[in-house]
Amino acid sequence: MPKLSLSRRGTSRIADYIEAHLHESITLDQLAGVADLSVVQFIRQFKRATGLTPHQYVMRARVNRARHLLVEGKESIAILALHCGFSSQEHLTRIFGMFLGTTPAAYRRAAGRSLISD
Repeated sequence: MPKLSLSRRGTSRIADYIEAHLHESITLDQLAGVADLSVVQFIRQFKRATGLTPHQYVMRARVNRARHLLVEGKESIAILALHCGFSSQEHLTRIFGMFLGTTPAAYRRAAGRSLISD
């Protein structure tokens, strides 16, 4: 019988799994399996532990990874989007805008300017 709560260690294990698999499709079944919870219990416990739904958490992690890769400036935004688990550059641009209020290209340009001025 699965346990009914998500411990800090379990939350950390989930976060590590998400980071390791950002470039892939991540399902609720996979995450619930890592947490050893049913999908319904996982969703409830994850939201209670993080304040975010699993989908919100994954999207935030993908945007954060994209931010870091944009600063490095080595890949095209389209390739970077795929490496972060977005279905396309347009998907990345839409989600990036929702989270940060700017486009990936504008973020990259601004990051480049701040690196030059440092």
